[in-house]
Parts: sequence; C-alpha cells; structure tokens
Amino acid sequence: MHKVVSLCFIALILATAGGTPVTSQSCLQAILLDINMLRAILPDNEGKLYTPKNAWEKCAKPAMECFTKEIIIIQEEHEDNRNITNTIQNIQRNVKACWKGAAGDATKDNECPPCESYRGESYKTFLQYMMNLVQSAAHRRH
Repeated sequence: MHKVVSLCFIALILATAGGTPVTSQSCLQAILLDINMLRAILPDNEGKLYTPKNAWEKCAKPAMECFTKEIIIIQEEHEDNRNITNTIQNIQRNVKACWKGAAGDATKDNECPPCESYRGESYKTFLQYMMNLVQSAAHRRH
C-alpha cells in the first residue's frame, strides 16, 4: 500500500518537475491515479453517495462539483486513515488546479440537475463514475 502512495507521489513530482508547467492533461492523469488509489484502499461495504451519471457532455462542471462535495463524506468517515484523507486532499487539490477549462461545459450550471437529485451509489461505484468523468474530460483535451 505504501508503495502505491509513493508511486503516485513520484508520478506527480515527475509531471511537475523541471519548471515545466502542469498541463491539464497531466493534472487529469494525477486525478485518475489518486481515484484508483482511493478505490484500492477503501473498504468494500460502505455507505452511499450522490453519483452523477452520464452528465459528461453538458454538465461536466456541476457534476465534478457534486463529486468533490460528496467525496468529503468519505474523508470525514475515514478521518483516522491518513492514506484515505491524504488521497482525497490530493484529488481535491488537483481538481481545483486543473478542472477549470478541462471539462468544456456546453451549458449553464442552472440547466443541470442538482447534486441531490442523483441516486446514491456505493463508494466504489461513485469513484468509478468520477473516474469516467475525468477520463471523458481527458479525451476531449486530445
């Protein structure tokens, strides 16, 4: 487990080393690495979180806001687990740093459903849909 954390930090350091600016693509990859790590270290039987599904095209920004709001619940419930809290903090930091402009929303926020209107899903399902949203944004950046 500690090796996975170290590898993610090394990947992030390499992406930002040498004065090279962090591109939104490398930033999105860092988010994906952290989501994968979080999926690996979270216990299986957990609660439910509001989970935007298939909101990628028109509502990517509000969907990501929902994900980052809901992921705090995982952090609060596992505040005694440093690996989980650090990983969530990394995700939040990277989303804040690179999400703006990465998603390419075509609509206004008020045209998208509120976070609470989405169905609650398990933590692992929630993280899979969050990953799908980040991957969708990364593909649009190519």
